[in-house]
Amino acid sequence: MAAGMRQLKSYVTESDADAYGGVSDGMVVVDVSHSNLVNHNMMGIRLELHATIEQTKVKLYRHCGTPPEHQILVLKNCGEPIAEMSDDSKMLGFYGVTHGMEIKVIDTDPHSLSRNGGLEDVSQVKKYRMSEEDYDKRAGTLRDWKRKELAKDPGFRDKHPELFPQVRSTFTGPPPGAKECEGTEVGMRCQVNPGGRLGTVKYVGEIPELEPGHWIGVVLDEPLGRNAGLAKGVKYMECGPNFGVFARPWGVQCGDFPEEEMFDTESDSEEEL
Repeated sequence: MAAGMRQLKSYVTESDADAYGGVSDGMVVVDVSHSNLVNHNMMGIRLELHATIEQTKVKLYRHCGTPPEHQILVLKNCGEPIAEMSDDSKMLGFYGVTHGMEIKVIDTDPHSLSRNGGLEDVSQVKKYRMSEEDYDKRAGTLRDWKRKELAKDPGFRDKHPELFPQVRSTFTGPPPGAKECEGTEVGMRCQVNPGGRLGTVKYVGEIPELEPGHWIGVVLDEPLGRNAGLAKGVKYMECGPNFGVFARPWGVQCGDFPEEEMFDTESDSEEEL
C-alpha cells in the first residue's frame, strides 16, 4: 500500500520541476485571491516582474473588478503573508515574487459590488418575472393553446376541468357555504383539482382550524395529498400520510370516477395540513 502511494505521488509530482519551464524571462506565475470572492481564486495569472505595483493593480482589475485605487496587495507564500506591496512606484520584482506565490487583493471600496457575496451569491440576483399582460401576448404558451381550444369548442373547459383549476389565493368572494357544497356528500367519488387527483369524499363542512367557510375533505386513491386527515392536529377523517386533502368546493368535482390502485390508507399518523 505504501509503495503504491509513493508511486502515485511520484506520478503526480514528476513534472513539478518543469511547471514553469515555458514561462518567459521577466514573467512570474502566481495565484490571485480576493478578500470578497471566497469561492473564486484566480490560478496561474502571469504578471511582469518589471511592471510597477500600480500597473499590476490595473491588470488585476481586469481579473477581479476592484479598481486600482481600492486595492491593497498582500504577497503570500504557502498561505503565510510575506509583505504588503504598498509602494505603487516599486516594481513587482522588488518584493521578491516567485512562481507559485499568491497575491491577495484586499478590496477597500465600501460600495464594492463584490461585498457580502454580491458577485457570488446568486440568491441576491433579482429574478426576471414576466407580467400577466406580457404572458397573455405570447404565442405557443399553455394559456394561448387553451384559449384557442375554447374558441373552437365552448365546452372544452367542462371536458377538461383539470386544465382550469381555480386557485384559492385568487378567490375574492365570500367564503363558500353549504350552498356551494350541495350535491357533494360523504362517500361520493370525486376528482380534486388542480392535478385531477381521484379520491372519495370523507368530510363536508367547516373546519375552524383553517380559513372560514366550508371545506371538502377527500381521501385520495394515491399519496398525492398534504396530510393524514388532520387540520392543525385535529382529525377529520381516517387516512394514511399524504392521502388526505382539504379543498374548497370549487376544486372538487363529484362523479363516476374509477378507483385507482388502492394503497393502505389506515394510519395513526399525526401529520397536519
